[in-house]
Amino acid sequence: DDADFIAELIDIGGCSPELRENQELMSLFLPLLRADFYATESYHYDSPDVCPPLRTPALLLCGSHDREASWQQVDAWRQWLSHVTGP
Repeated sequence: DDADFIAELIDIGGCSPELRENQELMSLFLPLLRADFYATESYHYDSPDVCPPLRTPALLLCGSHDREASWQQVDAWRQWLSHVTGP
């Protein structure tokens, strides 16, 4: 349900309460965000031997006070991707 999904987005810092009030933007972004969540939750990586790294370009970012992922966790994505931009 949209209300629960939006509450989760706000809780993880992915959506400001002010944005929630803008119905036009929410109707635009909710399907995109749901697709992103589905993609990350349903993707299963085995190993480079079984499943080669994704060939999509990726920009790796991590905030200095990121509560969700350390730089080491973000940097570990390099093994899963073939085209990485970032430090």
